[in-house]
Amino acid sequence: MNIRKYGAILGVAAALLLVSGVWFFAGKKGENFSPRLNLASFFSSIVDSGEDSVSVESPIKEEGSHFSYTHPVYKYSFFYPKGFIASPMKYSEDSETLVVEKGDRQGFQIFAAPFEEENALTAERIAQDLPDLVMKNAVKVTFGGNNIQGVAFSSHDEEVGDTYEVWFTYGGNLYQVMAYKEFEKGLQDILATFKFE
Repeated sequence: MNIRKYGAILGVAAALLLVSGVWFFAGKKGENFSPRLNLASFFSSIVDSGEDSVSVESPIKEEGSHFSYTHPVYKYSFFYPKGFIASPMKYSEDSETLVVEKGDRQGFQIFAAPFEEENALTAERIAQDLPDLVMKNAVKVTFGGNNIQGVAFSSHDEEVGDTYEVWFTYGGNLYQVMAYKEFEKGLQDILATFKFE
């Protein structure tokens, strides 16, 4: 592996640790595990506001007993139950986390960042770059409308407790989906609806 790839993977790992710490530390205090974000401010970085005003459609739509979310940049979408709140958080020019939460350890986050490798991610591949990452019961998974292939595993963090995670690559990006272990079944149901445009 060349130095550039190694540096990118270490950067992603550091960002994941930062994001998971923010997400879970807030949750540990009995609060929601993300700050409320103003979607208008999120989209202001995407939409150029000059003399001509630009109308931006919300990425969230009501669909019966669920909402659908379509990411405006990464072009993925999924359905999630009403009562949850989706909040995008941009951490750098090329990485972002979407937090979908209800509270009481019910929720998940999707971290996305550029990744040069297009092969399906495996537990062995992750362990090459992150040997200290705890991966219990790692299995290959295929899910969603695009038959996305990745790896699912349980993990543990000293501050957070047990987690359920699904990591995969698609379209030149690495996606790391993390949920509280208690929300494993809920995340699996949501990922069954996950697809890219």
